[in-house]
Amino acid sequence: MLSVRRDQEASAETPRAALAVVIHEADELLVDEPPIALATFLTVLSQSAGQDGDSPRLVLLLDAAPDDLPELTERLVAAGFPPRPAGDA
Repeated sequence: MLSVRRDQEASAETPRAALAVVIHEADELLVDEPPIALATFLTVLSQSAGQDGDSPRLVLLLDAAPDDLPELTERLVAAGFPPRPAGDA
């Protein structure tokens, strides 16, 4: 299941809010596909978000059961997208 939430457009005086994409059961994301499929998917998302200085335009939140996180982390690292802990800015 893929959940997407777009924050309302901010006023001209404040930076535009980021698009948040939440992927539940992220450990199942493209799991039956070759590893390059996950890398391609994440690259397309990253490129479509564009560059906006210090303010991200896209926040990808991957939700998975604690027991599934090590394997998901390995797949993300192999795809060239090591996860950043939620507390990091």
